[in-house]
Amino acid sequence: MKYVIELLNDRSITLEKLAYLVKELRNDDENINFYIDSILNILSIKSIQDLIILGVIIDVYTENKLLPKELLTLLNNDSLFELDKLISLSVLNEFGAEAIINYSIISKSNTLKEILDNKNINKFLDDIICVIASAASIDLV
Repeated sequence: MKYVIELLNDRSITLEKLAYLVKELRNDDENINFYIDSILNILSIKSIQDLIILGVIIDVYTENKLLPKELLTLLNNDSLFELDKLISLSVLNEFGAEAIINYSIISKSNTLKEILDNKNINKFLDDIICVIASAASIDLV
């Protein structure tokens, strides 16, 4: 789990930033540490770890142009590439319908846009963040 937290931190995504997304979803007065505990529970799940590792590495390789030209073209064109969302939603599916609804709410959130580092390519990372926060909000219930 330490490695996935480091990957997220390297992309300027902290547990605290994720906790604020969960807090926004939950709309309650819990202490931020309460949400962090739930996020840590979610980050301990193998499918979530795999999603983070795969997605962040693809984003980094895309930024550094280490992928074949055809794939880079797809990844840089939002209207053509939807695999990031499909993979994220398939992982999130194990948490049920409420998590998927929360995913769609978070994906449109201004808070999500604020925590993403715009200097980086976040093709997968934006969806990964939505998965973590959505799953963590369900874990609290």
